[in-house]
Amino acid sequence: MDPEENRSASNLLLLCRDHHVEVDDYPEIYPVEVLQRWKKGQLEECIAVAQAWTGLTDQEVDLILSSITSEEVRSDALLRLIRAVATLRLASLDARQGPAAVARAWKDTQDAMRRAPVGWDESGNSVYAALSPVRNNEFKLALEAALAAARDGLKPLVDSAKIELAAVRVSHPGVSLWCDWTASAVSNVLTASEEWRLNSSLQNDAQVAEAAAELDRAVTNLADAAAGKKDVEGPPEPEEAVEEMLVPMEDPMIVHRELLDKARPHSRVDSLAYDAELRSELSVAAILAATIPETFSNLAIGLQATAGLAASVAKNADTQEVLRLISGDKEIRPLCVATSMLAETYRQFINTERSHFATEAEKELIELFASQDWASSETWAGNLVNGRALFGPVAFLTSMEHVRETLGEALRRNPNIIELLVVSCATWRQQRRSDDPSQIDSVVRVYADLPEWFPLEVTVSELGKPGLNGLASRVEEPSNAGFSTLADQLLALRQARES
Repeated sequence: MDPEENRSASNLLLLCRDHHVEVDDYPEIYPVEVLQRWKKGQLEECIAVAQAWTGLTDQEVDLILSSITSEEVRSDALLRLIRAVATLRLASLDARQGPAAVARAWKDTQDAMRRAPVGWDESGNSVYAALSPVRNNEFKLALEAALAAARDGLKPLVDSAKIELAAVRVSHPGVSLWCDWTASAVSNVLTASEEWRLNSSLQNDAQVAEAAAELDRAVTNLADAAAGKKDVEGPPEPEEAVEEMLVPMEDPMIVHRELLDKARPHSRVDSLAYDAELRSELSVAAILAATIPETFSNLAIGLQATAGLAASVAKNADTQEVLRLISGDKEIRPLCVATSMLAETYRQFINTERSHFATEAEKELIELFASQDWASSETWAGNLVNGRALFGPVAFLTSMEHVRETLGEALRRNPNIIELLVVSCATWRQQRRSDDPSQIDSVVRVYADLPEWFPLEVTVSELGKPGLNGLASRVEEPSNAGFSTLADQLLALRQARES
Protein backbone atom coordinates (compact mmCIF):
# COMPACT_ATOMS: atom_id res chain seq x y z
CA MET A 1 0.00 0.00 0.00
CA ASP A 2 1.47 3.34 -1.04
CA PRO A 3 1.48 6.37 1.32
CA GLU A 4 -1.53 8.02 -0.38
CA GLU A 5 -3.68 4.90 0.04
CA ASN A 6 -2.50 4.57 3.62
CA ARG A 7 -3.71 8.10 4.41
CA SER A 8 -6.99 7.85 2.50
CA ALA A 9 -10.44 7.94 4.15
CA SER A 10 -11.12 4.40 2.96
CA ASN A 11 -8.27 3.18 5.17
CA LEU A 12 -9.33 5.24 8.22
CA LEU A 13 -10.67 3.63 11.38
CA LEU A 14 -11.42 5.90 14.37
CA LEU A 15 -10.24 4.45 17.68
CA CYS A 16 -9.52 5.86 21.11
CA ARG A 17 -5.90 6.37 22.11
CA ASP A 18 -5.67 3.22 24.27
CA HIS A 19 -7.25 0.90 21.69
CA HIS A 20 -5.23 2.46 18.88
CA VAL A 21 -2.03 1.40 20.65
CA GLU A 22 -3.41 -2.03 21.51
CA VAL A 23 -4.51 -2.72 17.91
CA ASP A 24 -1.09 -1.73 16.58
CA ASP A 25 0.74 -3.87 19.14
CA TYR A 26 -1.33 -7.04 18.70
CA PRO A 27 -2.18 -7.52 14.98
CA GLU A 28 -2.68 -11.22 15.54
CA ILE A 29 -5.61 -10.47 17.89
CA TYR A 30 -7.01 -7.71 15.65
CA PRO A 31 -6.65 -8.91 12.02
CA VAL A 32 -7.78 -6.86 9.00
CA GLU A 33 -11.15 -8.60 8.88
CA VAL A 34 -11.99 -7.52 12.46
CA LEU A 35 -10.99 -3.93 11.76
CA GLN A 36 -13.04 -3.83 8.54
CA ARG A 37 -16.06 -5.14 10.46
CA TRP A 38 -15.60 -2.42 13.09
CA LYS A 39 -15.41 0.28 10.42
CA LYS A 40 -18.54 -0.99 8.72
CA GLY A 41 -20.40 -0.83 12.04
CA GLN A 42 -19.21 2.74 12.64
CA LEU A 43 -20.44 3.89 9.24
CA GLU A 44 -23.83 2.20 9.67
CA GLU A 45 -24.31 3.82 13.09
CA CYS A 46 -23.34 7.25 11.76
CA ILE A 47 -25.79 6.95 8.85
CA ALA A 48 -28.58 5.85 11.21
CA VAL A 49 -28.05 8.84 13.48
CA ALA A 50 -27.98 11.27 10.55
CA GLN A 51 -31.16 9.81 9.12
CA ALA A 52 -32.86 10.04 12.50
CA TRP A 53 -32.36 13.81 12.49
CA THR A 54 -32.80 14.56 8.80
CA GLY A 55 -35.93 12.44 8.69
CA LEU A 56 -37.82 14.72 11.06
CA THR A 57 -40.73 16.61 9.61
CA ASP A 58 -41.21 20.32 10.26
CA GLN A 59 -44.08 19.46 12.60
CA GLU A 60 -41.83 17.12 14.60
CA VAL A 61 -39.14 19.78 14.88
CA ASP A 62 -41.73 22.33 16.07
CA LEU A 63 -42.99 19.85 18.66
CA ILE A 64 -39.50 19.29 20.07
CA LEU A 65 -38.81 23.02 20.23
CA SER A 66 -42.16 23.75 21.84
CA SER A 67 -41.41 21.23 24.61
CA ILE A 68 -38.43 23.41 25.51
CA THR A 69 -39.79 26.88 24.81
CA SER A 70 -43.50 26.47 25.54
CA GLU A 71 -45.08 29.33 27.44
CA GLU A 72 -45.74 27.07 30.42
CA VAL A 73 -42.10 25.99 30.64
CA ARG A 74 -40.88 29.53 30.01
CA SER A 75 -43.08 31.02 32.72
CA ASP A 76 -42.16 28.33 35.23
CA ALA A 77 -38.43 28.83 34.64
CA LEU A 78 -38.72 32.59 35.08
CA LEU A 79 -40.81 32.29 38.24
CA ARG A 80 -38.31 29.88 39.78
CA LEU A 81 -35.50 32.32 39.03
CA ILE A 82 -37.40 35.23 40.57
CA ARG A 83 -38.07 33.19 43.73
CA ALA A 84 -34.43 32.09 43.97
CA VAL A 85 -33.20 35.67 43.54
CA ALA A 86 -35.66 37.01 46.12
CA THR A 87 -34.53 34.36 48.62
CA LEU A 88 -30.88 35.23 48.03
CA ARG A 89 -31.51 38.98 48.30
CA LEU A 90 -33.32 38.73 51.63
CA ALA A 91 -30.83 36.21 53.02
CA SER A 92 -27.89 38.45 52.10
CA LEU A 93 -29.37 41.36 54.05
CA ASP A 94 -30.06 39.11 57.03
CA ALA A 95 -26.57 37.54 56.93
CA ARG A 96 -25.00 41.01 57.10
CA GLN A 97 -26.33 41.54 60.61
CA GLY A 98 -23.67 39.31 62.19
CA PRO A 99 -20.64 41.13 60.72
CA ALA A 100 -22.38 44.47 61.23
CA ALA A 101 -22.77 43.78 64.95
CA VAL A 102 -19.09 42.94 65.26
CA ALA A 103 -18.09 46.00 63.25
CA ARG A 104 -20.27 48.37 65.27
CA ALA A 105 -18.82 47.11 68.52
CA TRP A 106 -15.30 47.42 67.12
CA LYS A 107 -15.97 50.97 65.97
CA ASP A 108 -17.20 51.96 69.41
CA THR A 109 -13.83 51.08 70.93
CA GLN A 110 -12.45 54.27 69.39
CA ASP A 111 -14.70 56.41 71.57
CA ALA A 112 -13.92 55.27 75.07
CA MET A 113 -12.24 52.65 77.19
CA ARG A 114 -14.14 51.07 80.02
CA ARG A 115 -12.49 49.94 83.22
CA ALA A 116 -12.83 46.30 84.19
CA PRO A 117 -14.78 45.41 87.39
CA VAL A 118 -12.67 44.17 90.26
CA GLY A 119 -15.63 43.72 92.60
CA TRP A 120 -19.21 44.82 93.23
CA ASP A 121 -21.25 46.59 95.85
CA GLU A 122 -24.04 45.15 97.99
CA SER A 123 -26.55 45.74 95.17
CA GLY A 124 -24.51 43.75 92.69
CA ASN A 125 -23.29 46.78 90.75
CA SER A 126 -19.70 46.73 89.47
CA VAL A 127 -16.79 48.61 90.99
CA TYR A 128 -14.20 49.37 88.30
CA ALA A 129 -10.43 49.49 88.09
CA ALA A 130 -8.01 49.84 85.16
CA LEU A 131 -8.87 47.61 82.20
CA SER A 132 -6.21 45.40 80.61
CA PRO A 133 -6.02 46.04 76.81
CA VAL A 134 -7.21 43.39 74.37
CA ARG A 135 -5.27 43.28 71.17
CA ASN A 136 -6.88 44.76 68.06
CA ASN A 137 -6.16 41.68 65.95
CA GLU A 138 -8.43 39.53 68.12
CA PHE A 139 -11.37 41.68 67.15
CA LYS A 140 -10.29 41.72 63.51
CA LEU A 141 -10.35 37.89 63.60
CA ALA A 142 -13.88 37.98 64.97
CA LEU A 143 -15.03 40.16 62.07
CA GLU A 144 -13.34 37.89 59.54
CA ALA A 145 -15.02 34.85 61.10
CA ALA A 146 -18.43 36.55 60.95
CA LEU A 147 -17.87 37.38 57.27
CA ALA A 148 -16.87 33.79 56.53
CA ALA A 149 -20.02 32.52 58.23
CA ALA A 150 -22.14 34.88 56.13
CA ARG A 151 -20.44 33.69 52.95
CA ASP A 152 -20.89 30.01 53.83
CA GLY A 153 -24.59 30.54 54.49
CA LEU A 154 -25.20 32.34 51.19
CA LYS A 155 -23.17 30.06 48.89
CA PRO A 156 -25.94 27.41 48.45
CA LEU A 157 -28.47 30.15 47.62
CA VAL A 158 -26.10 31.64 45.05
CA ASP A 159 -25.66 28.23 43.42
CA SER A 160 -29.44 27.74 43.36
CA ALA A 161 -29.98 31.12 41.66
CA LYS A 162 -27.36 30.29 39.02
CA ILE A 163 -29.05 26.96 38.30
CA GLU A 164 -32.42 28.66 37.77
CA LEU A 165 -30.75 31.31 35.62
CA ALA A 166 -29.34 28.57 33.38
CA ALA A 167 -32.89 27.28 32.83
CA VAL A 168 -34.04 30.78 31.82
CA ARG A 169 -31.18 31.01 29.30
CA VAL A 170 -32.46 27.86 27.58
CA SER A 171 -36.16 28.72 27.67
CA HIS A 172 -35.68 32.41 26.75
CA PRO A 173 -32.93 32.52 24.09
CA GLY A 174 -33.48 36.20 23.35
CA VAL A 175 -32.53 37.59 26.77
CA SER A 176 -28.90 36.50 27.12
CA LEU A 177 -27.77 40.11 27.74
CA TRP A 178 -30.00 40.39 30.83
CA CYS A 179 -29.04 36.88 31.94
CA ASP A 180 -25.39 37.97 31.94
CA TRP A 181 -26.33 41.03 34.00
CA THR A 182 -28.24 38.92 36.52
CA ALA A 183 -25.42 36.37 36.75
CA SER A 184 -22.94 39.14 37.51
CA ALA A 185 -25.29 40.64 40.11
CA VAL A 186 -25.70 37.24 41.83
CA SER A 187 -21.91 36.86 42.08
CA ASN A 188 -21.56 40.42 43.37
CA VAL A 189 -23.94 39.70 46.26
CA LEU A 190 -21.67 36.89 47.45
CA THR A 191 -18.54 39.00 47.00
CA ALA A 192 -20.03 41.90 48.92
CA SER A 193 -21.15 39.60 51.74
CA GLU A 194 -17.64 38.33 52.45
CA GLU A 195 -15.95 41.74 52.59
CA TRP A 196 -16.05 44.82 54.79
CA ARG A 197 -14.83 47.94 53.07
CA LEU A 198 -13.00 51.06 54.12
CA ASN A 199 -15.85 53.43 53.36
CA SER A 200 -17.98 51.77 56.03
CA SER A 201 -15.76 53.04 58.85
CA LEU A 202 -16.80 49.80 60.53
CA GLN A 203 -20.13 51.39 61.32
CA ASN A 204 -22.71 51.25 58.53
CA ASP A 205 -21.46 49.35 55.51
CA ALA A 206 -24.02 49.55 52.70
CA GLN A 207 -22.29 47.45 50.06
CA VAL A 208 -24.47 44.35 50.56
CA ALA A 209 -27.65 46.41 50.41
CA GLU A 210 -26.37 48.02 47.22
CA ALA A 211 -25.49 44.63 45.69
CA ALA A 212 -28.92 43.25 46.66
CA ALA A 213 -30.64 46.28 45.08
CA GLU A 214 -28.62 45.81 41.87
CA LEU A 215 -29.63 42.13 41.79
CA ASP A 216 -33.30 43.11 42.12
CA ARG A 217 -32.87 45.65 39.33
CA ALA A 218 -31.20 43.10 37.05
CA VAL A 219 -33.79 40.36 37.47
CA THR A 220 -36.67 42.85 37.11
CA ASN A 221 -35.34 44.00 33.73
CA LEU A 222 -34.70 40.38 32.76
CA ALA A 223 -38.36 39.59 33.42
CA ASP A 224 -39.45 42.64 31.40
CA ALA A 225 -37.22 41.60 28.49
CA ALA A 226 -38.58 38.05 28.61
CA ALA A 227 -42.11 39.46 28.50
CA GLY A 228 -41.27 41.37 25.32
CA LYS A 229 -41.61 44.84 26.81
CA LYS A 230 -40.08 47.77 24.93
CA ASP A 231 -37.36 50.13 26.19
CA VAL A 232 -36.09 47.65 28.78
CA GLU A 233 -33.11 48.94 30.73
CA GLY A 234 -29.80 47.28 29.87
CA PRO A 235 -26.92 46.46 32.19
CA PRO A 236 -24.79 49.37 33.44
CA GLU A 237 -21.26 49.98 32.24
CA PRO A 238 -18.70 48.09 34.36
CA GLU A 239 -16.98 50.18 36.99
CA GLU A 240 -13.34 49.95 37.93
CA ALA A 241 -12.81 47.94 41.08
CA VAL A 242 -11.69 49.96 44.08
CA GLU A 243 -9.33 48.10 46.34
CA GLU A 244 -10.20 48.76 49.97
CA MET A 245 -9.25 47.15 53.22
CA LEU A 246 -10.31 46.68 56.79
CA VAL A 247 -9.89 49.67 59.03
CA PRO A 248 -7.43 49.07 61.85
CA MET A 249 -9.08 50.01 65.09
CA GLU A 250 -8.18 50.08 68.75
CA ASP A 251 -9.04 47.45 71.37
CA PRO A 252 -12.14 45.90 72.77
CA MET A 253 -15.93 45.71 72.09
CA ILE A 254 -17.23 48.48 74.27
CA VAL A 255 -20.95 48.08 73.49
CA HIS A 256 -20.79 44.34 74.12
CA ARG A 257 -18.95 44.84 77.39
CA GLU A 258 -21.45 47.44 78.56
CA LEU A 259 -24.35 45.07 77.91
CA LEU A 260 -22.66 42.28 79.84
CA ASP A 261 -21.84 44.65 82.69
CA LYS A 262 -25.50 45.61 82.81
CA ALA A 263 -26.44 41.94 83.18
CA ARG A 264 -23.78 40.89 85.71
CA PRO A 265 -25.76 41.91 88.83
CA HIS A 266 -28.26 39.15 87.94
CA SER A 267 -25.47 36.59 88.32
CA ARG A 268 -24.41 37.93 91.71
CA VAL A 269 -27.68 38.29 93.58
CA ASP A 270 -30.93 36.34 93.44
CA SER A 271 -33.34 39.16 94.20
CA LEU A 272 -33.42 40.94 90.84
CA ALA A 273 -36.58 40.61 88.73
CA TYR A 274 -36.58 39.09 85.28
CA ASP A 275 -35.75 41.65 82.58
CA ALA A 276 -37.24 40.44 79.27
CA GLU A 277 -35.63 43.19 77.19
CA LEU A 278 -32.19 42.55 78.66
CA ARG A 279 -32.57 38.81 78.06
CA SER A 280 -33.47 39.47 74.43
CA GLU A 281 -30.43 41.71 73.97
CA LEU A 282 -28.20 39.00 75.44
CA SER A 283 -29.57 36.45 72.97
CA VAL A 284 -28.46 38.69 70.11
CA ALA A 285 -25.16 39.41 71.85
CA ALA A 286 -24.49 35.67 72.08
CA ILE A 287 -24.46 35.51 68.27
CA LEU A 288 -21.80 38.21 68.29
CA ALA A 289 -19.91 36.39 71.05
CA ALA A 290 -19.74 33.28 68.86
CA THR A 291 -17.17 35.17 66.78
CA ILE A 292 -14.92 35.96 69.76
CA PRO A 293 -12.07 33.48 70.39
CA GLU A 294 -12.25 31.98 73.89
CA THR A 295 -8.85 33.24 75.06
CA PHE A 296 -7.95 34.08 78.65
CA SER A 297 -8.47 37.80 78.01
CA ASN A 298 -11.89 37.16 76.48
CA LEU A 299 -13.34 34.79 79.08
CA ALA A 300 -15.49 37.54 80.58
CA ILE A 301 -16.99 38.55 77.23
CA GLY A 302 -16.98 35.30 75.23
CA LEU A 303 -19.78 32.98 74.24
CA GLN A 304 -19.99 31.01 77.49
CA ALA A 305 -19.97 34.17 79.60
CA THR A 306 -22.66 35.80 77.48
CA ALA A 307 -24.89 32.71 77.50
CA GLY A 308 -24.34 32.33 81.24
CA LEU A 309 -25.52 35.88 81.89
CA ALA A 310 -28.57 35.29 79.71
CA ALA A 311 -29.44 32.33 81.92
CA SER A 312 -28.91 34.38 85.07
CA VAL A 313 -31.21 37.15 83.86
CA ALA A 314 -33.95 34.57 83.19
CA LYS A 315 -33.72 32.71 86.49
CA ASN A 316 -36.67 34.59 88.02
CA ALA A 317 -38.92 34.43 84.96
CA ASP A 318 -42.24 32.60 85.30
CA THR A 319 -42.73 29.05 84.09
CA GLN A 320 -44.21 29.83 80.70
CA GLU A 321 -41.52 32.39 79.95
CA VAL A 322 -38.64 30.05 80.83
CA LEU A 323 -40.10 27.33 78.61
CA ARG A 324 -40.55 29.85 75.81
CA LEU A 325 -36.93 30.95 76.15
CA ILE A 326 -35.68 27.36 76.04
CA SER A 327 -37.69 26.69 72.91
CA GLY A 328 -36.45 29.89 71.28
CA ASP A 329 -32.81 29.27 72.22
CA LYS A 330 -32.93 25.94 70.39
CA GLU A 331 -33.66 27.79 67.12
CA ILE A 332 -30.79 30.28 67.37
CA ARG A 333 -27.99 29.89 64.84
CA PRO A 334 -25.14 29.23 64.59
CA LEU A 335 -25.45 25.97 66.49
CA CYS A 336 -22.70 26.80 68.98
CA VAL A 337 -24.90 29.64 70.28
CA ALA A 338 -27.99 27.45 70.66
CA THR A 339 -25.91 24.79 72.43
CA SER A 340 -24.33 27.31 74.80
CA MET A 341 -27.64 28.98 75.67
CA LEU A 342 -29.29 25.64 76.47
CA ALA A 343 -26.25 24.40 78.38
CA GLU A 344 -26.11 27.53 80.55
CA THR A 345 -29.85 27.28 81.26
CA TYR A 346 -29.23 23.70 82.39
CA ARG A 347 -26.44 24.86 84.73
CA GLN A 348 -28.57 27.71 86.07
CA PHE A 349 -31.46 25.49 87.20
CA ILE A 350 -30.01 22.02 87.80
CA ASN A 351 -29.40 22.37 91.54
CA THR A 352 -32.42 24.53 92.33
CA GLU A 353 -36.05 24.00 93.23
CA ARG A 354 -36.83 24.62 89.56
CA SER A 355 -34.64 21.81 88.26
CA HIS A 356 -37.39 20.70 85.86
CA PHE A 357 -36.24 23.58 83.64
CA ALA A 358 -32.78 22.02 83.58
CA THR A 359 -34.37 18.75 82.50
CA GLU A 360 -36.19 20.53 79.69
CA ALA A 361 -33.04 22.32 78.52
CA GLU A 362 -31.13 19.03 78.61
CA LYS A 363 -33.79 17.30 76.49
CA GLU A 364 -33.79 20.08 73.89
CA LEU A 365 -30.00 20.17 73.74
CA ILE A 366 -29.68 16.42 73.15
CA GLU A 367 -32.42 16.51 70.50
CA LEU A 368 -30.71 19.45 68.79
CA PHE A 369 -27.43 17.54 68.55
CA ALA A 370 -29.11 14.38 67.28
CA SER A 371 -31.09 16.22 64.61
CA GLN A 372 -28.04 17.63 62.80
CA ASP A 373 -26.28 16.14 59.79
CA TRP A 374 -22.70 16.51 60.97
CA ALA A 375 -21.44 15.12 57.68
CA SER A 376 -22.73 18.25 55.92
CA SER A 377 -20.43 21.27 55.75
CA GLU A 378 -23.47 23.55 56.09
CA THR A 379 -24.02 22.30 59.65
CA TRP A 380 -20.64 23.73 60.65
CA ALA A 381 -21.35 27.22 59.27
CA GLY A 382 -20.66 29.93 61.83
CA ASN A 383 -19.15 27.52 64.36
CA LEU A 384 -15.45 27.61 63.49
CA VAL A 385 -14.43 30.09 66.19
CA ASN A 386 -16.25 28.35 69.05
CA GLY A 387 -16.54 24.78 67.79
CA ARG A 388 -15.75 23.20 71.13
CA ALA A 389 -18.87 24.80 72.58
CA LEU A 390 -20.88 22.53 70.27
CA PHE A 391 -19.77 19.22 71.70
CA GLY A 392 -18.57 19.61 75.30
CA PRO A 393 -22.04 20.14 76.82
CA VAL A 394 -23.56 17.27 74.82
CA ALA A 395 -20.74 14.93 75.87
CA PHE A 396 -21.32 15.93 79.50
CA LEU A 397 -25.06 15.24 79.30
CA THR A 398 -24.80 12.03 77.25
CA SER A 399 -21.33 10.50 77.07
CA MET A 400 -17.93 11.11 75.57
CA GLU A 401 -18.36 7.97 73.47
CA HIS A 402 -21.67 9.17 72.01
CA VAL A 403 -20.22 12.42 70.68
CA ARG A 404 -16.98 10.76 69.55
CA GLU A 405 -18.83 8.06 67.61
CA THR A 406 -21.23 10.57 66.05
CA LEU A 407 -18.42 12.79 64.78
CA GLY A 408 -16.34 9.80 63.69
CA GLU A 409 -19.22 8.39 61.66
CA ALA A 410 -19.83 11.81 60.07
CA LEU A 411 -16.16 12.02 59.09
CA ARG A 412 -16.25 8.55 57.56
CA ARG A 413 -19.35 9.51 55.55
CA ASN A 414 -17.81 12.75 54.29
CA PRO A 415 -14.02 13.06 54.67
CA ASN A 416 -14.23 16.59 53.26
CA ILE A 417 -15.39 17.92 56.65
CA ILE A 418 -12.03 17.05 58.19
CA GLU A 419 -10.75 20.63 57.94
CA LEU A 420 -13.91 21.98 59.58
CA LEU A 421 -13.66 19.44 62.39
CA VAL A 422 -9.95 19.91 63.03
CA VAL A 423 -9.99 23.71 62.92
CA SER A 424 -13.17 24.30 64.92
CA CYS A 425 -12.28 21.90 67.74
CA ALA A 426 -8.86 23.39 68.45
CA THR A 427 -8.37 25.68 71.44
CA TRP A 428 -7.26 29.31 71.35
CA ARG A 429 -3.99 30.48 72.86
CA GLN A 430 -2.65 34.01 73.34
CA GLN A 431 0.97 34.69 72.50
CA ARG A 432 2.51 37.65 74.28
CA ARG A 433 5.14 40.01 72.98
CA SER A 434 8.69 39.13 73.96
CA ASP A 435 9.60 42.78 74.50
CA ASP A 436 6.46 43.51 76.55
CA PRO A 437 4.79 40.44 78.13
CA SER A 438 1.83 42.56 79.25
CA GLN A 439 0.84 42.94 75.60
CA ILE A 440 -0.72 40.21 73.45
CA ASP A 441 1.11 39.71 70.18
CA SER A 442 -1.20 37.21 68.48
CA VAL A 443 -3.89 34.60 68.98
CA VAL A 444 -3.46 31.11 67.53
CA ARG A 445 -5.26 27.77 67.50
CA VAL A 446 -3.52 24.79 69.06
CA TYR A 447 -4.04 21.20 70.13
CA ALA A 448 -2.10 21.16 73.37
CA ASP A 449 -4.62 18.71 74.79
CA LEU A 450 -7.56 16.79 73.40
CA PRO A 451 -11.12 16.44 74.69
CA GLU A 452 -12.26 12.86 75.21
CA TRP A 453 -15.13 13.34 72.76
CA PHE A 454 -12.83 14.17 69.84
CA PRO A 455 -12.71 11.34 67.22
CA LEU A 456 -8.91 11.11 67.17
CA GLU A 457 -8.60 7.62 65.66
CA VAL A 458 -10.91 8.32 62.72
CA THR A 459 -9.31 11.73 62.15
CA VAL A 460 -5.77 10.30 62.11
CA SER A 461 -6.94 7.58 59.74
CA GLU A 462 -8.38 10.14 57.33
CA LEU A 463 -5.28 12.33 57.61
CA GLY A 464 -3.21 9.38 56.45
CA LYS A 465 -5.16 8.80 53.25
CA PRO A 466 -3.34 9.87 50.05
CA GLY A 467 -6.32 11.77 48.66
CA LEU A 468 -6.29 14.28 51.49
CA ASN A 469 -3.41 16.24 50.00
CA GLY A 470 -5.55 16.95 46.96
CA LEU A 471 -8.36 18.58 48.91
CA ALA A 472 -8.76 22.29 48.34
CA SER A 473 -8.87 24.27 51.57
CA ARG A 474 -12.40 25.30 52.44
CA VAL A 475 -11.60 26.98 55.74
CA GLU A 476 -10.71 30.64 55.93
CA GLU A 477 -8.32 30.42 58.84
CA PRO A 478 -9.03 33.08 61.48
CA SER A 479 -5.72 32.24 63.16
CA ASN A 480 -2.01 31.86 62.56
CA ALA A 481 -2.20 28.08 62.85
CA GLY A 482 -3.45 26.52 59.64
CA PHE A 483 -5.06 23.15 59.07
CA SER A 484 -1.75 21.42 58.33
CA THR A 485 -0.20 22.69 61.57
CA LEU A 486 -3.18 21.52 63.61
CA ALA A 487 -3.14 18.16 61.83
CA ASP A 488 0.52 17.72 62.77
CA GLN A 489 -0.33 18.48 66.40
CA LEU A 490 -3.06 15.83 66.37
CA LEU A 491 -0.65 13.26 64.95
CA ALA A 492 1.85 14.16 67.68
CA LEU A 493 -0.82 13.69 70.36
CA ARG A 494 -1.67 10.29 68.90
CA GLN A 495 1.98 9.24 68.94
CA ALA A 496 2.33 10.46 72.51
CA ARG A 497 -0.60 8.28 73.56
CA GLU A 498 0.95 5.23 71.95
CA SER A 499 4.38 5.76 73.53
